Formats: sequence, structure tokens, C-alpha cells
Amino acid sequence: MCDIDSALHAGRPGLDPVREALAARTNPTGERGMANDVLRGADVLVGVSGAGAVSQAAVSLMAPKPIVLALANPEPEVSPEAVGR
Repeated sequence: MCDIDSALHAGRPGLDPVREALAARTNPTGERGMANDVLRGADVLVGVSGAGAVSQAAVSLMAPKPIVLALANPEPEVSPEAVGR
């Protein structure tokens, strides 16, 4: 799970208790970086951020047949045309 700053991970400075709990539950291996950096092998992307937040290259590194819900409006995180496999 990522927020506007980066992936949530244990020990990241400035996390409130809710984000600390999310980091422990959703990122047990301590992945660090932005969404593009941590999508490798992921099965699902639920984007609720902003236009262009995820690259076509990052989506191509996801698991085979990923589920991509790019929900930012009016411009999604990554365009459907860019990831249409």
C-alpha cells in the first residue's frame, strides 16, 4: 500500500498509528519506494490517486493477468490503452 509519499513500511518516519498498522499488515517484507517501485509481481492495483501516478512499465511487471482499477478521475493513474493486454 502506498500513500502520497511512498510505500507504507515499518519504521517510515511520520506514520500515524493507522498507517503503521496498515504497513505491518500489507507490507511484511518492508518494500520501499513509490507505486512504480513496488508493483513488481502484484496481482491487483487499486489506484485512487491522480493522473499518471503509475507507469505502463510498472504495470507490465505485475503478475500475469493483473487486475488494474485505475480510478482517478477525470484522468486515471495509467490509461487503459497503455495497459490493454
